[in-house]
Formats: sequence, C-alpha cells, structure tokens
Amino acid sequence: MGGFDLTDRFTVSLAGRYDKENREQNVNPYNTAGRVYEAAGADGANAPYGAVACQPDNPAQVANVNCGRYATFSELLAYTRPFSEKNKKNFSKFQPKITLAYKVSDEINLYGSWGVGYRAGQFNYPGIGTISTTANDVIEQEENEAYEIGAKFDYGNLRFNAAYFNSTVDNTQYFPFDGLAFVQVFEDVDKADLDGFEVEAAWRPLPNLDFYAAYGQTNSKITAYAERPGTVGNDLPYVPKQTFNVGARFEQPISGDLSFFARVDYERRGKQFWTPENSFPRNALSLANLRVGLQGEKWTSSVYVNNVGDKIYNSEVVTPLFLHPAPPRVVRWDFRYEF
Repeated sequence: MGGFDLTDRFTVSLAGRYDKENREQNVNPYNTAGRVYEAAGADGANAPYGAVACQPDNPAQVANVNCGRYATFSELLAYTRPFSEKNKKNFSKFQPKITLAYKVSDEINLYGSWGVGYRAGQFNYPGIGTISTTANDVIEQEENEAYEIGAKFDYGNLRFNAAYFNSTVDNTQYFPFDGLAFVQVFEDVDKADLDGFEVEAAWRPLPNLDFYAAYGQTNSKITAYAERPGTVGNDLPYVPKQTFNVGARFEQPISGDLSFFARVDYERRGKQFWTPENSFPRNALSLANLRVGLQGEKWTSSVYVNNVGDKIYNSEVVTPLFLHPAPPRVVRWDFRYEF
C-alpha cells in the first residue's frame, strides 16, 4: 500500500492484493449422486444415471449398461461411475483499493474509499446438481465492489465517526436446507445490492472511565437470482436491518501494577431473515454481557457473563423443523499469563 500527499491536507492511498486458490474435492467412489453410465450411449456420451430411459428400438442402448435404473446398489456400482474422481477449480481475483483523505482541521477528517473484495468459491456435495433444483455442484466465487464516504471528529475526550456505504455483491454465499436432498447445501445469490450508514461515538469523561455507542442500518436487496427468481426484491438472508450497541468500561488501580476493571455491553439486533424467500424471520432482540476482573503486569483474571438476561433465541433457522438455539446465559472464568 502506498500513500501520496497531494497537499498538506489531501492524501491519496493506493493498495492492491491478488488472491489465487486452487481447490480440490475427492469424490467417494460409493457416492450415488451425480454418477454416469460406465458405457457410452448411442451418441457416444456417458449419460447421467437415471436421465435416459431405455429405448427398445435403439440397438446402441443396452439395458442396465447405458440406460435404465438399477434394482440393487451392487448393480449401480457395477454399471456406473462417478462423473469425476476428483473435482478441481481455480479461484482468483485482483482486489484494488483507493482511499482519499482530506484533513479539514485538527479535529475533522473526511475520507472516501472504493475497493473490490473477494471470497473463494467451493464445492457442494458431489452430484447435488442432479438432485436439487437450486443448488449446484460448484459455488462460484463471491465478489464485492464497494465504496464508502465518511467523516471523523476528534475533540479531545470525545470522538465521533459517521459513514455511508454502498456495495454490489455477486454470488453472495449462504447455507440453506435443501428439501429434495434433505441436507444443508451452499448456494449463492447471483447479485445483491446493499447500502446503509454507521455512526459511532466514544467519550472519556474520566481517565479511568469510557463510554461508547454505535448504530448501523443496512438495506439489502436481491437483484438477480436465477435459481429462485421469485426472491428478487427481497432482503438478503442473515443481514439484520439495524444494529445498536452501547457500553462502558471502568478501570481502577488498586496498588502497584494491580488494578480492577469492569465492562458492561448492551446490543440490539434488528429483524433479519434466514432465507431468500424472507420466511421464518427472527424479530429484533436485545442482549447484555458483563465482564469483571483483576489484572497485573503480565496476567489477567476475569469473569464473563454472556447473555446476562438468559435470552432465549435462535442463532440459526434452517427450517421450522431444524432450529439452532443460541447459548443461554454463560458464566466463564478466564486466566491469562503473558510469558
């Protein structure tokens, strides 16, 4: 990354990153999905198993060899083979980023940035594409083009930041339940748009006391999804509309290097959906966490209480029949020593 001072107040920064991942998937020879006939058909191709019915008047087709279904698993293995013994796919992307920063004064800074992000694709269960109407054997890489503009204010013991962001995501990945295959699979939404804003503030009224708060709002919309065209215009799954958190941290020296500290956090998560169809939403929920402890020069001993109110909610909903409850109230003691 390199920065250039165009003036004493205006700076341009350039950055770039290139990622390449070569992924492989070994296919179990006993896998029943996605198999092809061992012998070629009349057209010289090894047709997908079960896709071609035997034609009695076609001498090039042999029952139980290159057409028809099999009555036993042994026959299936004898007359068919996996479409591929090993799946291979390369994923790569160059990711540039440009940032502009302007110092209005010692207290106020403005900035804007544009960049491209990337997440490698992956494989589903081999042959899932022959069973599912929405899942594919290969999940394409996710690419995100985003820009952000914002301002930072620093007035001694008070800091305030505000930002607006907008991004377009291709092939955003998620992990739904497929009823036909009766398993969870990876799928990717062809295209989605997101925009929103974030504000955060921090205040230190005393040398040993900090207050902080942040609020964010995200508007997400599916703009293209070939496998689920009826979801275009819906919200992206797993993206809450609003998030809010507020907290405080207190630290008091006791003697020498020994000090006491306490921290309390409250967060509010807005409504979110689990599926592109926007079914089974989770309503907004509130959580609180607490931490108290002692720390010395090289050690820290603390007690955590997560989900203080013992809130009952789901961390994931696959279908109404498959729920993943979030942890209840959890009390934990930690001790850390730095050598």
